[in-house]
Amino acid sequence: MNLKAITIRRTRQADLIDAFTLVMNTANHLRRKRGMSTTRIKKLKQPPSLLVHMLKTDPEGSFVAVDKTGKLVGFSMALIREEEWYLAFLFVDPTLQSKGLGQKLLGKAMRYGKKNGCKRWALVTFSYNPQAIAVYSKMGMPPQRPLLTMERKRDDDKSFKKLRSPIKLTVTKITEEKYINRLTSLDRRARQLARPEEHFFWLADENYDTLIFHDGKKLVGYAVVNSRGMIAPVVASEPKYLVSLLAHAVEWGVAQGHKFQIMFVQGEQLEVIRMLTAAGFHIDEATLLMASEQVSDPKLYIPATLAHF
Repeated sequence: MNLKAITIRRTRQADLIDAFTLVMNTANHLRRKRGMSTTRIKKLKQPPSLLVHMLKTDPEGSFVAVDKTGKLVGFSMALIREEEWYLAFLFVDPTLQSKGLGQKLLGKAMRYGKKNGCKRWALVTFSYNPQAIAVYSKMGMPPQRPLLTMERKRDDDKSFKKLRSPIKLTVTKITEEKYINRLTSLDRRARQLARPEEHFFWLADENYDTLIFHDGKKLVGYAVVNSRGMIAPVVASEPKYLVSLLAHAVEWGVAQGHKFQIMFVQGEQLEVIRMLTAAGFHIDEATLLMASEQVSDPKLYIPATLAHF
């Protein structure tokens, strides 16, 4: 198809179901080429709430490519938090790859960051996509570290192996926005930026539980657990608490009846990896964090979804 027949425009909320379907189909195409298992795609009636949130916070950073029939064939979305530009999505229909459409979408997304004076540039990409790794490295975002997607699931008649926290902490689910300044303070040290936008979203969406943890009277971290079993992020005030925070968050999900659990672990978090592996988690996929400079402290931080780290 000639790219002249394709229109690139700003993303609208009405595009998000098709955009998410494109993301999933394109990722599955890449996995099939590598002989990997694919993800079953459910037909959506509503767009994912996370995509709606991202489009709301960064409407100027997202673009779609549409062909003459109205079919969505490309999608990019970038977020700005403080001075960091983060590429949440860049996907092109497999039939149109290597024709320059992805470069056009990326260019528009990067102009959004340059226009707003961003100083740090980051993204996560598939470790088995060498073409993308080469492109992003040339653009000043070399690989920083591997990210491991770790997951486990159970049958109805089975139970998960219990994770034991090295440090006993008090766990509290919060629903009030008055805590956001304290959570943002934890983010600034562990994630190296403040992102109150995400905290407002997590607290408002009934599919997410925001948990805070105390050692005595001292706030030592927080975690977000969603209804689909995702535990992301986990943020600690000190390195000694990270494993205990994660263990408590995993057990919170078990208590909610989750049959599937998933999280994204930074490659050097060996103690975390050993604990999860012993509890029946396995590594499903490896991705790469690529950035112009360090994005987080792995002693304090287990990432949020790869769409916004």
